[in-house]
Amino acid sequence: MNVAQVTHLYRPSYGGIENYVFRLNESLRADGHGTRTLTTDHSLSESAPYSPPDGVRYYGTNFSLFRNPFSWGLYKGVKETPADLYHLHSPFSLVSLEAAAAMRDETPVVVTMHGVRPYGETQLTGHLERLYRPFANYVFDRCSAVIVLGERERERLLERYDVDPAVVRTIPNGIDLAEYDVSSGDRERFREKYDLRPDVPTVSFVSRLVPKKRPEALIDAFVESLPEARADVLVVGGGDEDYIDSLRDRSDERFTFLRGLPFKELCAVYALSDVFAMLSEAEGLPTVVLEAMYLETAVIGTEAGAMPEVLEGGGVVLGDVTPSRVAETLERYLENPEVRAEHAAHNREVVERRYSWERVYEEIRDVYGSIADANPTEDGSTRSAYGAGVERSP
Repeated sequence: MNVAQVTHLYRPSYGGIENYVFRLNESLRADGHGTRTLTTDHSLSESAPYSPPDGVRYYGTNFSLFRNPFSWGLYKGVKETPADLYHLHSPFSLVSLEAAAAMRDETPVVVTMHGVRPYGETQLTGHLERLYRPFANYVFDRCSAVIVLGERERERLLERYDVDPAVVRTIPNGIDLAEYDVSSGDRERFREKYDLRPDVPTVSFVSRLVPKKRPEALIDAFVESLPEARADVLVVGGGDEDYIDSLRDRSDERFTFLRGLPFKELCAVYALSDVFAMLSEAEGLPTVVLEAMYLETAVIGTEAGAMPEVLEGGGVVLGDVTPSRVAETLERYLENPEVRAEHAAHNREVVERRYSWERVYEEIRDVYGSIADANPTEDGSTRSAYGAGVERSP
């Protein structure tokens, strides 16, 4: 089978969707399938921690709305790319809308919802969602299957959009457990490199640093409500330099800001952390939460996306994300190491049991298989194989 994935962002850019698409490509190839990824040049950045992978075409961006790129070249690229199945990522992406218009009618299509409310619950985003809803429904109409990351996300989808419940499949995000091998030596080297104190708890925040992720809530919780709390706080992620400078200015000496960490050091962040905070107002199912859980960290999350069902029994879910509420939760964790340890052990077991990428991929592959069986090619064979390499188009 040849699978063409269409996504507005891909590696070398780093993020949840980029990692999901990359892992899926790797698994498909290991299974003997052909893959091709069509994306935009918004993915390319000199500061990105990865190199462009094989089997990808980058198309020039004509314009972008709220970091959502549109590429006329990508539209033409989809029309010219044969596939046995197209896999889109988020119907709210303009490139998904382009792809839905460009694809052959007879080719089956899957879309993964990386968050039913990817832009949060503000008055402005509510208006934008209503304006875009007919276009999202157009994408859904082209789909043989819609993948959501949790049962709460399924409910939100069916409440808001004209989607046949029969085509909706609940398949969570996942991580490759074998990649997260952190030794005691790795921990100690990281602790020494960044001058972390061995006798105080470590709190971490790993995310793209943008307002909707709400890093200010964590900083203000410590500075305003917990000025005497003994902790080292790691804030890991990139973003606009002026915004990051403003975060540094409102923090204190307990905070260390890091970006562009090698994967091994990122794993050490999770493994050293006693508490991990993900305070975003809009998510699907963040990979970073699963990573922190697997490396035995208690988690403070929000009601965004599928987080509440993932964190049940192993974390605290905040409905009202204010510095005072974050501070109350942090204080309980910092003062109760036995609760931290109980939640940390629970979290690892949950990820091992339900959120391994191996299991997630098998479920996605089953969706592909059921769709392909219902939509065979005329001669029963796949179309021409994809070549390797990286291409950049205007």
